[in-house]
Amino acid sequence: MGNTNAFEGLDSYSVNLIHYKSRRLIGYLGMTESDREDIEQDLAIHLRQSLPKHDPSRGSVKTFINCVLDNRIRAIIKSRSSSVFDCRVHAYSLDAVVQDEDADAMTRGDMLDADEYQMALGNAGRPTIETIELRIDVARAVASLPPDMRDVCILLSRTTVAAAARELGISRAKLYDIMRRLRDMLRDHGIDQYL
Repeated sequence: MGNTNAFEGLDSYSVNLIHYKSRRLIGYLGMTESDREDIEQDLAIHLRQSLPKHDPSRGSVKTFINCVLDNRIRAIIKSRSSSVFDCRVHAYSLDAVVQDEDADAMTRGDMLDADEYQMALGNAGRPTIETIELRIDVARAVASLPPDMRDVCILLSRTTVAAAARELGISRAKLYDIMRRLRDMLRDHGIDQYL
């Protein structure tokens, strides 16, 4: 597995700002120098994902970059200061060996559930297996719809109601009526728990 450069595609201003902001986090809420590379990577990846959303008519790219990084730092701090992950509440090493329910020896880090961790950070709304099942159920239900309703459903998954109404050449009120019928059809296919 090859290394990927998290800074690839970012200009020197962005890279320098990421370095600066990550250095300022060291020592805060238990973040250490060994966390700095992870923080920088997190900030760089988040910035790369956010850059396509920049609207030049709303402000300069430098202001946008600062706002994106500041918002991500707030999210990092919020997740670090939650009672579940706050280093001040849990003062033990993840490398410490403990016994699980079956009396098997393992490290605390091995006992962490990745799904619970991602949900606590706000990066996931449900466990991975439920997300996969949801995608399968929705794909089956959408495939069974009449072609015209399937097209509307797919269009709504990609764009807003207003943009979909414009593309279809109908009013939003008419589209909302279609959406109500679409929900009823999807409920008939047993995915009402997701609606």
